[in-house]
Amino acid sequence: MATEVIVTAEEGVIPLCWKGINGIPTNRTIQVEDIINDPSAYIFVFHNFYHLWCAFHHQHVYQAVTRHARSIRLILFTHLEAHRQPAPQPIIRVTEPLPEGPTTWPNIDHVVRNWRMACRAIPSDHNIGFVIFDVSTAHGLIPITQTGHLLQLLSTALHLKASDREAFRCSVWGCSHDTWQDMEVRLTGSLFRLGFATDD
Repeated sequence: MATEVIVTAEEGVIPLCWKGINGIPTNRTIQVEDIINDPSAYIFVFHNFYHLWCAFHHQHVYQAVTRHARSIRLILFTHLEAHRQPAPQPIIRVTEPLPEGPTTWPNIDHVVRNWRMACRAIPSDHNIGFVIFDVSTAHGLIPITQTGHLLQLLSTALHLKASDREAFRCSVWGCSHDTWQDMEVRLTGSLFRLGFATDD
């Protein structure tokens, strides 16, 4: 199991790498040298699109830390969870945003837009080989069409900029098995469909 890394990535701030547990930072730091020496042993976790953008846009952070990232986990719906949106009623597998009213899904157009913008900060020829798209919510439901569109956009963009496109893989976490299957078929570089790349 890879060790989770959560980076402080503000402009002008010396980046620190915090050990995470289930996406939550602890009070223990990780030495950058340890990541450089064995990058595949770590996975960088981002709850926030702005933190992802900072981690790859700010050159002092990128050169010191995030250019060594080989695996990342993007927790896509943290902002929606922060507002504690209730599950739609009745509890059903939602395939589209619900109509306006007390059971409306929050519009995630801004989520799509912000994560796309953040991923643009990841440079061409990046060395990220594995991406986890974490779509978990408190009630376990997601708007299928919008989420699938987001995953398709992000996985394609990251694949096209990867230094090793053949080996690039990604996967979906945090949803039901049926939803997971729907999401995986939309991914470019789906681990479920392709398996891990092998050396010839």
